[in-house]
Amino acid sequence: MYIRILNSIFDVLLLACSVAFLAFALVVNRHDQDSTAEHPRLTKTLVNATKYGPTVFPILYASIVGRAAHAVLLWRLERGERIGILDTLASSTSLTSTVTSQLQLRSLSILGVALLAVWSLSPIGGQASVRIMTIGLKDTEIHDSLAYMVNSGYLGSYISAEMNQQGSSSASAAFVAALMASPTTKSSPLDLWGNVKIPRIRGLEGVTAMSDDGWYLANGRDVDEFSSPIGIPIAGINDSKFINYFTRVHSPYLDLDCSMNHTDTEGPSNNILGSSGMLSNATGQGSNIFWNAPSLGTTINSSQEDRDDILPDATSPLMIRYLPTYEHAKFTLTCNVTQTYIEAEIECPTHTTCAAKRVRRSRLNQFPSAWTLLDLSKRTPNLLFKGMLSTGNGKLRYPQLLDRYLSDPNLVNSNYANVTEATEDKYTVRLGQVLNAYFACLNGFFAITAGVNNETAYSWDNNQTFTVQRETAGNQNSLWEEQYSASFAADRMFKTKTWTSEATKVQRIEVIVAHRGWVIALCIASTVLIFSSLVAPLIHHFLTVGVDVAMNISSLATRHNPYMALPQTGTYLDASNRARLLAHHKIRFGDAEATAEVGKLVIGSSEGNRDEWIAKVKKSKLYK
Repeated sequence: MYIRILNSIFDVLLLACSVAFLAFALVVNRHDQDSTAEHPRLTKTLVNATKYGPTVFPILYASIVGRAAHAVLLWRLERGERIGILDTLASSTSLTSTVTSQLQLRSLSILGVALLAVWSLSPIGGQASVRIMTIGLKDTEIHDSLAYMVNSGYLGSYISAEMNQQGSSSASAAFVAALMASPTTKSSPLDLWGNVKIPRIRGLEGVTAMSDDGWYLANGRDVDEFSSPIGIPIAGINDSKFINYFTRVHSPYLDLDCSMNHTDTEGPSNNILGSSGMLSNATGQGSNIFWNAPSLGTTINSSQEDRDDILPDATSPLMIRYLPTYEHAKFTLTCNVTQTYIEAEIECPTHTTCAAKRVRRSRLNQFPSAWTLLDLSKRTPNLLFKGMLSTGNGKLRYPQLLDRYLSDPNLVNSNYANVTEATEDKYTVRLGQVLNAYFACLNGFFAITAGVNNETAYSWDNNQTFTVQRETAGNQNSLWEEQYSASFAADRMFKTKTWTSEATKVQRIEVIVAHRGWVIALCIASTVLIFSSLVAPLIHHFLTVGVDVAMNISSLATRHNPYMALPQTGTYLDASNRARLLAHHKIRFGDAEATAEVGKLVIGSSEGNRDEWIAKVKKSKLYK
């Protein structure tokens, strides 16, 4: 009785497993393109199912279809059926046995073809269970706003000596890191920290074609094509969850127009007042930078202090002079410093391949180019020029890091006593690059190295214009930088100013991808499994009356066999009970008439009464 109960339980389990595979196929098909982030537990379950499907499915299929074939065989055997059909059913326990039995029986029948079709679903279903789904990617376009760094020129955090020392050391460290970056990084559209570099528009004007709305394509990969080796930090573009960023940013940078003068003397003897009357305000180990009055007799632009109180429309470009003092240096650079305002289109096919693809001159409100952010305060040039010359110091009167960069940004010259002289154009570009790089570091070294976030930037001043309203105090014009309220001083401590820009980006998320062909294959195989799992219990309970008969010796060869020395009882036993009771009884397929000239092949006992033994088959004897 308990055997029948176990069989019933086993039938229910097989049916449940069959339904589970069909449900698996339907769930995968239903949740195709659903985000794994939205259904993490479901996705994990489905992935695990694909891992074990190829192993479990064939075993389950063989168990169910094999039991169904045996149940049909027992039913037809009890009702009476042709031996050919019974043999076909008895030998069809797997795909291989079904094929080989058809060859051995040399009889191709409709039943045999049907069994071949049913068993062929076993490997197909196993493969379908692993190939039914994959984890793919789904792209969704999102409209967003991004914050990006804009040099404000406010350097109020450097007022006290303590904060000046702390801020300048950090700014210098970031500046030196940018200059010491690899040649690949320097020629890349991204800087050492993944910030997007802004191209020099003067290097594109007159060289590349301009579109109707003023845009220039900027696809170059050369060091000298960028306005600075340090780019603009933009919040979020390094997030690997998003691709295909597109946004526009505005950025001011210092632009130089230099003339190169050669001298007969070299090195330290050049450290004298030039014909322009410029005073030496910044001294380094390997070079000096002069600024102040281009002509001592003029009142306009006569000194930095005077420039603080001159209206932007009335000022002329600030003039500086770069004077190398290392040995063998026999030139000076005299440069006019102006302000250039750029609008750049930033594109990021991936989070690691961002670049400024197009640039044009910004159309935001702006002051004349002669008025620069250096004119905000009289201490700004001191912080910029003196701080820049003090970085990367080495032996006095030897080329320093700054001098080497101006000669060759890749820093490949190993002769520390001398550097190769570059052309006027290259010196102009590279001196502008280092000025912009150090000025950017002074404005927000934390944002450059750590990105734009609440700890490194402030966004309350988001009035997107390059002009500032000048305040007055009585009859005295206040300094330009005092437009910023003192109440925000603590909030701006070494933080950078940010603006926001509208952006489009594509969110790339993992999704379930269902492969329709394999879904259909698994559904068909699972449906066959479900019907096959119902065959055995239905036949056992409704179609067969006799005891269970297995396709084995104890069931088929021992019932009322005159050649078996067995009690003529127990024929009412099921196959499992009969097999257990006869497990130790020895039988043989041999000769029942060993003494006759022509033997008789039967299955009989090989133990018990010796006269009843079945003899072994002999090669030289004839049998009937």
